[in-house]
Amino acid sequence: GLTWSEIREKDPSVVENWSNFLAEKGPPGGENLFRFSKRIRNFSDEIIKSHPNETILLVAHGGTMMVLICLLLGLPIERYWQFRIEKASLSDICVYPEGAIINQLNDTSHLGLQELDS
Repeated sequence: GLTWSEIREKDPSVVENWSNFLAEKGPPGGENLFRFSKRIRNFSDEIIKSHPNETILLVAHGGTMMVLICLLLGLPIERYWQFRIEKASLSDICVYPEGAIINQLNDTSHLGLQELDS
């Protein structure tokens, strides 16, 4: 329930530990990146297995999508931060046995907003 700035102000060591050891340490009371990605991997494997050759709509938080993209593309999950997923954005990813293809990523044109600078 706190913003990043509030957490940093309240307990800077939490931010430092989480930032430096994200894969092994999670936020207080939360799961680390390895556990989080395992849960996402299990979910995506089940969806892919249960719905071959079907179009699936997935609504998720940006962090979940960033980790899922890494998993689908075979990238190290620690690189999830390299993907930007805005609120209410649309992404289109095709998954094949040989790998995934990103057709569209983080599209917000349907919102009628100007490009975000942050």
